[in-house]
Amino acid sequence: MLRLLTVSCLIAVSFCFQAYLLPRVTSHVGSVLSMTNTRFPNLEKCLYREYGSFFAPMERQFYANDVTFIDPLTSFTGIDKYQANVDMLAGRNSIGGFLFRDASIALHNITPIGENQLQTRWTLQVDVKFLPWQPRAKFTGVSIYTIAGESGSEKVIKQEDYWDSVNLQ
Repeated sequence: MLRLLTVSCLIAVSFCFQAYLLPRVTSHVGSVLSMTNTRFPNLEKCLYREYGSFFAPMERQFYANDVTFIDPLTSFTGIDKYQANVDMLAGRNSIGGFLFRDASIALHNITPIGENQLQTRWTLQVDVKFLPWQPRAKFTGVSIYTIAGESGSEKVIKQEDYWDSVNLQ
């Protein structure tokens, strides 16, 4: 009787593991494996770090000196301008400190979309200090990174941002 109860418990635990835990474990492992099996795993890891810290520090070795940035409001070329733009949004320079506070960017995923392109999906939030009611702006969208070079020496040569929406709360 005790043996039958023990076997029944093991079967129940096994069923729960297969039905509930195993799909979650394998989907998580699969997403990690898919990231490391892409053409540019070092750049992807860099992007996860940069988004997680709001590009502090920006890992400049992954960007071409003449990197181009394009979004619905602005466009420019050059790594120094690129970093100044990020620092401004994060409130880390004098203009940004006057305009914004409490900036954050959440990276939702990275998807390879072509031979030399990665797409990130993100949400950017920042308090707009210079407006009297100081709204919290929330942007959702994607960035398409165009990459030159082979794995291990890859560089971002262009970032194009597309916004899904902008919400001023």
